[in-house]
Amino acid sequence: MSKKIIVFLLVMLTCSIYTSAQKKCAPDPKMWKEIQDFKLEFLSQEMDLDKEQQKKFYELYNELWEKK
Repeated sequence: MSKKIIVFLLVMLTCSIYTSAQKKCAPDPKMWKEIQDFKLEFLSQEMDLDKEQQKKFYELYNELWEKK
C-alpha cells in the first residue's frame, strides 16, 4: 500500500512542477508591449527616421509581425 502512495505522490509532484513551469513561461502582456515599443524606437533611431517615416514604418512593421 505504501508503494502506491509514494508513486501517487511522485506523479502529483511531477505534474505540479510541470504546470507551474508553464505558467512562468507565459509572457506578461504589459512587458511584451514595452519590448515591442522599445524595439520599434530602437529601429527608428538606427534608420534615422523622421516622425512621418516612423508612423509608416510602425504600421507596416506591425502588420507584417501579425502576419508572421
